[in-house]
Amino acid sequence: MNEFKNELQDRYYTEGFISNFLAIIIGIITRSDVVKSYDREIVNIMQTEKNLKQGGR
Repeated sequence: MNEFKNELQDRYYTEGFISNFLAIIIGIITRSDVVKSYDREIVNIMQTEKNLKQGGR
């Protein structure tokens, strides 16, 4: 019974580790997408301001 319990515990820890690992990777990928779109937005705003200063193109 104890051996079975240990095996279940090992499996539980492994699955927990894998799901945490996947969550971290997905988080990093999502974050980089968000940062890219945010950067693009900032560049657009700066470009617009620059155009307005140069005579409203």
